[in-house]
Amino acid sequence: MGNNLATFLLILSILLILKVWTLSRFFQIATERDEAQATLKLLQIEISLLQHRTLHDYLTGLPNRILLEDRIRQAVVKATRDHSHFLILFLDLDGFKPVNDKYGHDVGDRLLIEVGHRIRSTIREEDTIARIGGDEFVLLACIATTSDASVVIKKITDALKHPFHVKNHQIYMAASTGKSIFPEDGNTLEQLLLTADQAMYAVKNKNRTQQRSSATKVG
Repeated sequence: MGNNLATFLLILSILLILKVWTLSRFFQIATERDEAQATLKLLQIEISLLQHRTLHDYLTGLPNRILLEDRIRQAVVKATRDHSHFLILFLDLDGFKPVNDKYGHDVGDRLLIEVGHRIRSTIREEDTIARIGGDEFVLLACIATTSDASVVIKKITDALKHPFHVKNHQIYMAASTGKSIFPEDGNTLEQLLLTADQAMYAVKNKNRTQQRSSATKVG
């Protein structure tokens, strides 16, 4: 009887030990799984942030040249398939350097952010406004007809006419613009960007010539 009881107690002890070990191992696995899931989630967040930084302007948060060019390529494919149009508009801010020189780079940076926000607020959600460097912005906008380009451009230039209030400074800003329309002005990314860029610089140079002429007359 005593041997049977001892054997029973030994078996019971072994079973209890196995149960405790099993529960401990289960909780360890569950903890490791939760830690792995948390690590994976952090990695996904880091990858998402890295991707965002790669495709967006560090200052304004707007799409950068890489993302803009990708969206233009997609627009070319879609417009070719649908026999539709889209607008590429280059905008270069007039008189931005004097703002930096007079008020400092902090004000200049804030002004660029405000310009981006204002343009963003005047266009549709599906359109893209990108900052490609310095004080240059580029708009990609779908249009029903080529004449709609003038409407879009007017909305943006009118929006920029209102003063910007940056750190207690009231700043007036305008932009020289140049456009290209698919497919009238080109059917590739390179052709469209080059045409719009050249048109913008032609307007920029014309404005500078007129300003110098006016200054000479006043003098």
